[in-house]
Amino acid sequence: MVIHSLRTRLVLFVLGGSLLPLTLVGWLAIREADQVLLEAVEHQLLATLEIKKTEVEREVRGLGTQLAELASRPRVVQAMVAFKEAFFAPPVRGEDRELLRRTAEHRFESRFLPEYRRLNRGRAATSGYLSLLDETALRWQFWWPEGEGRDGAGRPGSGGEGDYERVHDLYHEIFHALLGRHDLHDLFLVDPESGRVVYSVLREVDFATSLIDGPFAGSGLGEAFRRARAVEASTAEPRVLVDHAPHFPSLDRPSAFLAHPLREGGKLVGVLVAQLDGEGLDRIVGETVGLGRTEEVTLVGLVGDQVFYRSNRSREHERIGERVPGFSAEAVRVGQARVWIRRDGEERVRALVPLALPGVTWAMTGSIALDEAMQPAEHLDRLLLATLAVVLVVASFVGLRFGRMLLQPLKGLAGAAQRIANGEWSARVRELAEDEIGQTGVVFNLMAERV
Repeated sequence: MVIHSLRTRLVLFVLGGSLLPLTLVGWLAIREADQVLLEAVEHQLLATLEIKKTEVEREVRGLGTQLAELASRPRVVQAMVAFKEAFFAPPVRGEDRELLRRTAEHRFESRFLPEYRRLNRGRAATSGYLSLLDETALRWQFWWPEGEGRDGAGRPGSGGEGDYERVHDLYHEIFHALLGRHDLHDLFLVDPESGRVVYSVLREVDFATSLIDGPFAGSGLGEAFRRARAVEASTAEPRVLVDHAPHFPSLDRPSAFLAHPLREGGKLVGVLVAQLDGEGLDRIVGETVGLGRTEEVTLVGLVGDQVFYRSNRSREHERIGERVPGFSAEAVRVGQARVWIRRDGEERVRALVPLALPGVTWAMTGSIALDEAMQPAEHLDRLLLATLAVVLVVASFVGLRFGRMLLQPLKGLAGAAQRIANGEWSARVRELAEDEIGQTGVVFNLMAERV
């Protein structure tokens, strides 16, 4: 397309001369603003996770300190000795082993299994552990079945051994009160020689079993007991933390354990083990941080090659072995804070901050949708487009006015020349400006006089 009109050329020249630099400057400004905004979001995300990290570390270390304080109480040590003596006292009656086993199977089918299926999305629990219960465990679970839990501490039914019942009445209320006070799921007293759980507040199916060769010796509870039992008396930090893993007696809830040796006169008399409830961690993770409506904060950890996590975006927040979106196990192992944008699926700005806790590999991760994070930049984009539209209108108006001012004298010069060409020798340019076009008109008039 050939543009013959000088006015059109002038307008296009003015528009191009004004819009192109403005567009380039605007594009560079948007690009820089996007980068600055993204860096600000990343820094805010990292700062938020650092705060959460500090709170989680304080929570876990606080639980460890509380357990150490409990282990140092003479009354707790006395309870350990008393429960152990009563537990291993000769039984006052004999029971038929077949009756014990049938009772255990009935309780498993009628009580344990329905609750297990409810909490594990219909998945069935295996009863294989029943065949591993020896007569001691069967007898104690027969007379002292699973307790009513934290809200119903009362005395257990079904009779019981006399000495043990007396000791239980003396100490049970004390330990039961400690659960709610310290955000614990259960407390265990374990004999260091046999590994028997001689006392448990809730008396789940790990009660009275051996953590050395019993059915739950390989659980987190068993590992916590063995590691605490092996701690030397001179160790400055004797408490042991075992990371989350599914604990079958607790319906396969992911459970972490803290353990502390109990000593009397320097001699190891037992091990105090606390099964963490996780309410404190849930409270920390669940609190909103003000990043936006799409914010997500997650506490993740490595359990072997699997992943456990707690998230503020779901009430069903404990998982083992499930994939956490955008989570890299290697990033936790490396132990460095990092930020990245995940491109597959919903684009989200993600950050990870490892925690410094002995015995576990945990990290805080957080994310926010990229669209929400970049909303301020969208306002800038709209402002720039509005500015470009205004400049376009103004530049068009200026171009037209400038073209008219420039072309009107030229039209007069062209009209005079046309009249002379038509034989009108008296035609002259009448409006003479003082610029170059006006000088051209003066020269034209001189030429016409001499023709």
